[in-house]
Amino acid sequence: MTTHTPPAAGTAPTDILVEQREGVAIVTLNRPHERNPLGLAFPDQMLGVLQQLDDDLELPVIAAVNGAAVGGGAALAMACDIAVASDRARYSFAFGRLGAAACDMGCSYLLPRIVGSVRARHWLLTGASVDAEAGRAAGLFVDVVSGEQLRPASCPSPAARIPTCRPA
Repeated sequence: MTTHTPPAAGTAPTDILVEQREGVAIVTLNRPHERNPLGLAFPDQMLGVLQQLDDDLELPVIAAVNGAAVGGGAALAMACDIAVASDRARYSFAFGRLGAAACDMGCSYLLPRIVGSVRARHWLLTGASVDAEAGRAAGLFVDVVSGEQLRPASCPSPAARIPTCRPA
């Protein structure tokens, strides 16, 4: 169980954590008590993180999805080069059922490029929820592991298996 300690009076919460370990930057959404929603401040916060990591932007970006990635969360994970899921992961495209299809945060652009146009249209138009195994079968995830194996402290990074061929 994850607990959240509110920030001290007069301080701002840290919604995005950045840790560098063995040449890999681990960026963690840090609002588990609210299921890590992407709020109005998120774009500016993520831009700040990306600017901090500017020197390493040539490297692959790997998403580790552990739970529901809904709407913008699904789009954020799909925008990564590779996604690994825990057995609890799922993508949800419910915005279509809510009449908010224009607010899909990029899912309608990214999803067909990953899973094909017919499957993407079906999922987007029906507001589907796709679990980890179905996501792996469709190409959304390269692997499905237990929640404990997904945590950076307990597993070797998928990035360690990717050769570092940076442009000169």
